Amino acid sequence: MNSRVITLTGIRNARDLGGLCGADGRRIRTGCLLRSAHLGDAGDSDEALLKQTWRLRTVIDLRTGREVQKQPDRQMSGVEQLHMPVFDEQRIGISHEQKQDALSRLPQLDLLYRDMMKEESCRKSFGMILRRIMTHDYEQGSVLWHCTEGKDRCGMVSALVLLALGADEETVREDYLLTNETNGPKAEGYYRKMLADGHDPAQAEAVRNLFLAREDYLDAALSVINACDPLTYLEEDLGIPREIIMNFREKMLEDKE
Repeated sequence: MNSRVITLTGIRNARDLGGLCGADGRRIRTGCLLRSAHLGDAGDSDEALLKQTWRLRTVIDLRTGREVQKQPDRQMSGVEQLHMPVFDEQRIGISHEQKQDALSRLPQLDLLYRDMMKEESCRKSFGMILRRIMTHDYEQGSVLWHCTEGKDRCGMVSALVLLALGADEETVREDYLLTNETNGPKAEGYYRKMLADGHDPAQAEAVRNLFLAREDYLDAALSVINACDPLTYLEEDLGIPREIIMNFREKMLEDKE
């Protein structure tokens, strides 16, 4: 198991970005930048571990209002819990909430990733989310962001955080694909069940792919970012001043030994 993975009872796909390599070969501080799937099934032991071991101070929920209403996060005393959706209810397909009712209109995720990086409303949302992460006081504790599966919206916030810290694309890709260690068995289970229930194999594969982190999805997002370069995208498309980005690097990147 990857050393960055956080093992919890009721929260899936949790990990720390700490230890990954950022600008100038400097490592990201551990115990500051956390990502996961939703916190709706978190138990007492999960809350205790996150607060005591991982010093959890702020949670950012990236889901739509409908998703939050259907499966609200566990409320944790002493933890700031923010709702900062990436997109509105019209993009609900990416949330995996209505798969069985919408098999004929499953989202084409490579296009959806590209659109997340291009659409003005999403760029505005990402800008606010990134600013909140970058300006957080990490001496007070860590920040955790999540969506439903901890893959798509969470994955793109994580990619943008890593790029802001000067990580290369190989590092971004490594973190993104790590989701498959958690979601791979689940995705395969859905695939086999749909086949057993008589669904078309192509349809079963499309549902399976909803739960997987795939390189073509990430590449679609990176193609938009790389139309300029990551820092220019963060500044001009997301509206984050260069000073905030550089200050974030100084807070999060450890000096070389």
